[in-house]
Amino acid sequence: MQQTTPAHDAAAHTPAWRGFGQRADLDLDFSEPDRPALVSALLAACGAQAGEAGGPWGLTLAERIAALASIVAQTEGGDSIALSLRCPHCGEALELAVPSAVLLHEAQRSQAEPHIDVALDATRSLRLRRPTGADQRAWRAKAYGGEEEAAAVILRSLVVSAGADPAGLAASDLQQVSDAMEAFDPLASFQVSTICPGCGADPTLAVDLEATLLMRLRACHSALLVQVHRLATAYGWTEEQVLSIPAHRREQYLLLVEREATKR
Repeated sequence: MQQTTPAHDAAAHTPAWRGFGQRADLDLDFSEPDRPALVSALLAACGAQAGEAGGPWGLTLAERIAALASIVAQTEGGDSIALSLRCPHCGEALELAVPSAVLLHEAQRSQAEPHIDVALDATRSLRLRRPTGADQRAWRAKAYGGEEEAAAVILRSLVVSAGADPAGLAASDLQQVSDAMEAFDPLASFQVSTICPGCGADPTLAVDLEATLLMRLRACHSALLVQVHRLATAYGWTEEQVLSIPAHRREQYLLLVEREATKR
């Protein structure tokens, strides 16, 4: 049994995120193996205010994922995030769309409900907070003896107050807490349910939203480099000059370049 505890007078505060495509965005290294660091760099480039507590690192995982979704949506246009999955039963391609508003709602809920109370049994309970980017950074800096030890250390680091000894939790207690946290913070362990048009199965599929959104932004980064290269080659413009032109006008110039190429 678990219940969420809303914060008193919590005002939903959603930073303004811009689309990807400015000169500074080309400096981002999408081959960075430290994913939390890459996400923080992206959010810092695309709109997280430096004056906020902790900056991008201080945002909860839900807020960070919703921010990435907002950046992708503004870059690509539209109000949903397209997902390309496969049916685990027959391999049929599944094209789904997750409304950006759903992700934003979860990010706002993470601000309004920062804690969860988990009753382990009739006499023991724990209050845990939502994990942040700073937590991910700290977890990556530690060495673990295995997955079970890592899970235990991570969960204990989120305990705010306890009616049970966090250091003495049994494996079943840790699993109960883990299940409660997954339900409490669904963007970090996102799942979608659908009906396969090929075989009629109704699978529930796990989606690594953060990885999916980063992959989309990496594709935008590569496309931007191609645009700069083609327009610089055709017109002799510098990188800065190319990127000072609005995206819709760059597309028009690229069409003209292609048209000229077909005449040769």
